[in-house]
Amino acid sequence: MALSNILSKLNWRLMVIHFIACWFFIYAFQQLSVLHDPEFFKEVRNIRSSAVQRRIFYNAIWFSFSADAGLLTGFIISLVLSIKHKWYWLNSVIAFVLIALLKWFDLLGWDYLKHIFLKLGLLFKSNAEYFLANGLVMLVIGLCLFFMRWSIRFINGDKQSLSTSSIS
Repeated sequence: MALSNILSKLNWRLMVIHFIACWFFIYAFQQLSVLHDPEFFKEVRNIRSSAVQRRIFYNAIWFSFSADAGLLTGFIISLVLSIKHKWYWLNSVIAFVLIALLKWFDLLGWDYLKHIFLKLGLLFKSNAEYFLANGLVMLVIGLCLFFMRWSIRFINGDKQSLSTSSIS
């Protein structure tokens, strides 16, 4: 396949929408990963026992792999949607590689954006409710970016249907 043919099939709209959706999946999975042991975070403040230190180790592993699981899940959804809608699959791969590289170098902007996306959880008193609310909000946003008609229209470049005020 000629390079010009490959380049003509690339869709920047798809890459942007699927990149952002994968970003939400990464941080949604991290927030939801805490739910397997929400009381742990109360104990972290009082690190005086070896049992707590072991829990820190196991929870750190769980927490770090959850972001990769979110990225992989987002990539699989992106790839399936690309195949279903007959979009070029390389768009999904490029979005995946780009977000994986930015994640590797800690350049996804989470330190700045978490102050926005973790606000809802502050309404709840328990740690489990805090992480569940935050994780579900980001998961829903990511799913909406993948599946809502307006984002599919945006990816397709359908200018006429984008200019209408109905978002569905």
